[in-house]
Amino acid sequence: MKALRRFAPAVAHFNPGNSKQGFAGDLPNLYVEDEGHIKAENKLLWGLQIVIGLYFIGVSGINFAGTPSMVEQFDKIGIGQWFRYVTASSQLLGGIALLTPKYSGYGAVLLACVMLGAIIVRVAIIGGNPAVAILLLLVTVFIAWCKIRKERK
Repeated sequence: MKALRRFAPAVAHFNPGNSKQGFAGDLPNLYVEDEGHIKAENKLLWGLQIVIGLYFIGVSGINFAGTPSMVEQFDKIGIGQWFRYVTASSQLLGGIALLTPKYSGYGAVLLACVMLGAIIVRVAIIGGNPAVAILLLLVTVFIAWCKIRKERK
C-alpha cells in the first residue's frame, strides 16, 4: 500500500468496506482537468475543424467545377460522373457541418467515411499514394472522437 500511496495519493483514503454504494461508488477520481487544459483542447479542436472544414469545402468546389484531373479520376473509378457530384456534395456538407458547433461531430463522421472510401478507391482502383487521404481520415476520426467524448461528459 505504501508504493500505491506514492503514485496515487487519492487511493490512500479508499475504503470499500464502509460503502453503501458498493465497490464502484468509492473509486476516487484520479483524472482532474483544469480549466486551462479544457480551453487549450477546445482551441486546438476548433482550429483543426476550421482548417479541415475549409479544405473539404474547397475540394468540393474543385469536384463540382469538373476540373480535368477530377473528371479523369472519376472516369477511372468507372461508375460515372454522377459519383463525383455525390462525393462533392458529401465533402461540402461535411465541411460546413465541421464549422457548425451543433453538427461538427456528424460532419467529422461523414468526412471520415468519405476518406475511408477514398483510400479504398485509391488503393484498389486508381493506384497511387493514399497518404493524404490516410492523414485526413486520421484527423477526421480524431475530431469525431473528441466530439463524442465531449458529449458523453
